[in-house]
Amino acid sequence: MLSKVAVFVDGDNLSGCHASTILNIARSQGNVALAKVYGNENALIQWSDRSEFQFVYSGRGKNASDLHLAIDATELTLAQSVDVVVLCTSDADFVHLARRLKERGIVVIGCGETKATSAFRQACSDFRELVAPVKAQFAVVYEPVVMDLNAQIRTVIAENSREGAGVRLSDLAPLMHSKHGTQISQHPDRTWRGYLAKQKDLFDLDPRGLDAKVRFKPQGFHPRQVAG
Repeated sequence: MLSKVAVFVDGDNLSGCHASTILNIARSQGNVALAKVYGNENALIQWSDRSEFQFVYSGRGKNASDLHLAIDATELTLAQSVDVVVLCTSDADFVHLARRLKERGIVVIGCGETKATSAFRQACSDFRELVAPVKAQFAVVYEPVVMDLNAQIRTVIAENSREGAGVRLSDLAPLMHSKHGTQISQHPDRTWRGYLAKQKDLFDLDPRGLDAKVRFKPQGFHPRQVAG
């Protein structure tokens, strides 16, 4: 026959993030007959969405939650046959309640955080330390927006051309490197003339010469490519 289990939670002391862990611990002990949380307005916010627990508003008085919990636990275990009490708190004030329940033959499973005192831990039949669940963390990877090479060239020409004359081919290399960090030597074509000569629909390239210039053809660029 399964043991009858009652759960009492000091909601002013423990966050609702422990609710699932507490229930799992309680269910491992037997049949959970009831699960109550005692607390003030702040505790209600933490536990209001945990329908598995009955929330008992204890008011704002000093130690009101502690007193209400202790009274209910004592009355319940006197009136009903309870085999196991899961007492959830990190507060040393519950040492006496744990000892009293044990004296009456009730198994007391204490549940509390790391801060729970050794006195409370030892007063319980067994103690389970509660650890707040770790929220999944996702690394945000920021990938640089790499502009299409042709759009890079178009931008450089637009910024350095005067009256549509274009940019001298000899100036293109340092301008591209300065603005975009682009080096044509790392491209398969190896030279700007070699690359631009293949982009006849996009650029107008002068014949070879010291002052040879390159211009872009506006009609060759899609609006998305020329947006800047």
